[in-house]
Amino acid sequence: MSAGSAFRDRRTQKEREFFTGITFHGIIHDGKFFLLYSEYVEGVCEKEHCVSEEELFEILFATNRAYEKLALLADGMKEIRKLSFFDKTIYIGTKSILGLSVRFYVVSNNPYIKNSAAYFTGETIFKGTVITSSVPTIGRLNVITNHWDLSTVQENDIVVIHELLPNIMLDLDKINGLIVEVGGRGSHSAIVTSAKGIGLIQHENAVEDLKSHDGKWVKFDAQLDANSGVVTSPPEIIGNTDYYYSEGDIASASMIDGDGNEVFITPKDLDAFATVLSPDTPPEVLEKYKDHPCREIRIAVAKHENCTYEILKHLARDRSRTLRRIVKEIVMKNSKLTNEQKRDVLETLKTK
Repeated sequence: MSAGSAFRDRRTQKEREFFTGITFHGIIHDGKFFLLYSEYVEGVCEKEHCVSEEELFEILFATNRAYEKLALLADGMKEIRKLSFFDKTIYIGTKSILGLSVRFYVVSNNPYIKNSAAYFTGETIFKGTVITSSVPTIGRLNVITNHWDLSTVQENDIVVIHELLPNIMLDLDKINGLIVEVGGRGSHSAIVTSAKGIGLIQHENAVEDLKSHDGKWVKFDAQLDANSGVVTSPPEIIGNTDYYYSEGDIASASMIDGDGNEVFITPKDLDAFATVLSPDTPPEVLEKYKDHPCREIRIAVAKHENCTYEILKHLARDRSRTLRRIVKEIVMKNSKLTNEQKRDVLETLKTK
């Protein structure tokens, strides 16, 4: 079955019969992110192709107000996945906003993974002497048993090696930390790590002691004020981190529906989506989006804290059965509405 067929099969029979429009569906394959673009007319897929990386960047991550606002909304997003995208990094994660499950795709140049060590705790698996100090960081342990073969070194690695000699070509711009068995304060390894701002820990049995942890994500703490450098193993293998907004970040977003399916918001609707998700959006602005053609945006309007009785009554006549069900749930729990207003909205729902 093709990726496109798998995507279409996730829709209900009724949705396939009547859906007209454009869909974007994210696919992660071998650690790379691809986007499937499909155009439907009355449930028939008229056009479909896998969007190239260049097209993806243009469609989802072109700089404009909507994407900046979405990146702000993604602030504080937990346990995100980190993917490489050209010379940038995409952070993918889900956050609950207005009771909605929103998935964000954030593009940033900032190496958040190096600033997130405080969020990982666990048992200490290694201690050594701090030779070059640095702020705590996290990374993947890479235990090198043959110092002439560095082909396995990847970005964010904590490299463990017997000795870093001048003729060993280790790319220090890639790594987050270095652990050596041989190398004091005047050694080559101390000089180069100090120049790069990378932490260096020394212990005579480092390679053997850490061999069983090769490939695991760890916290690397080489602070100068500590008695010794510490490597901490998280409770579970970590490939995630947290995201915090930084000026210049841009983002796209989608919604996760009740069945766990991802519903992409088309680029032209992202500004409206970002606006109705913002907690300080006033009622008069929400009023403008109560008839928006994108159902997910109308759902966000209904769930907004500032949604008024008049807007809820209007949405009670909406063509979407899902939205009308949500309106009923909101009305039953809304303490701001009078009993008379609740009855009025519920009666409107019955007449639809």
